[in-house]
Amino acid sequence: MMIKERTPSQELLTLRSLNLRMNLTDQQKKKLLRLESGYEGELKFDQMLKQLGQDKYVLCDLMLEIDGSYFQIDTVIITSQMIYFLDVKNFYGDFSYTPEKLKSRDSRPDYKNPLHQLHRGITHFKQLLHSLDLSFPVSPYVVFINSDFTLYEAPLHEPMIFPTQLNQFCSQLVKREASLDKRHHSLAKALCNLHQSTLRFANPPDYEFNQLKKGIHCLQCQSFSTTVKKGKIYCSECGAYEATREGVIRSTEEFKILFPTEHVTSSIIVNWCQLDLHQKTISRILKRHYEKRGETKGIHYV
Repeated sequence: MMIKERTPSQELLTLRSLNLRMNLTDQQKKKLLRLESGYEGELKFDQMLKQLGQDKYVLCDLMLEIDGSYFQIDTVIITSQMIYFLDVKNFYGDFSYTPEKLKSRDSRPDYKNPLHQLHRGITHFKQLLHSLDLSFPVSPYVVFINSDFTLYEAPLHEPMIFPTQLNQFCSQLVKREASLDKRHHSLAKALCNLHQSTLRFANPPDYEFNQLKKGIHCLQCQSFSTTVKKGKIYCSECGAYEATREGVIRSTEEFKILFPTEHVTSSIIVNWCQLDLHQKTISRILKRHYEKRGETKGIHYV
């Protein structure tokens, strides 16, 4: 049973938006591609886990903190016998294993050895369980999800699951076990409550409101060639359309991601959307979907 669904990270959402509204550096574009690839692999693994029954809890994409140190977990699977701590990698190509890195056999960049991150994460996770006065056996693995990934000279004793082993791993998880009890439910609830959903990622790109392209981009093709007509936002590039209120809310959410410390006001959203929409229309949409705060000139929405 999926307890916590996966969503794109704040960093991925930020770079996606900035890629449409400004010129990213080559380094930022590479980072965006890595994040997109990683997220795609995680979603693929999530689909494989859909076959698990109600006697397992699945929690995706947790950001947790212990003693001032933050650590991220791609997937936690809670069964009656074991807690699986999984780091999902969507690496592609042929690599050779070394203790320090996965060395590319072609022109691709090398990767840091993912076991280092796994070991750090599991150490923090066990400390967190201890702080919660919960005791469970924990089994950590790096999961390589991409069928076009090969790792040569991989040591047999290390906790790694390769693409050819994924079906067997999932089949083992599907097997019926004893029902989860209150301890398992308490753990799942605690992990969800401790998730740091508002934590800002490190080293965000530098950008300002005035330098970003304004407008509501098309939901399908991402073009800014959009116009408003009869309650809908139309794209002249691909012909797609959506309800005006949905486009405004989508664009407002994008503004909130890019400028998390700024107040959402009707005037700034009018400027942000840059379409033929009256401020009263924007105010009505915001009032319907968000909580209104403040009075007169201090009105904003959260």
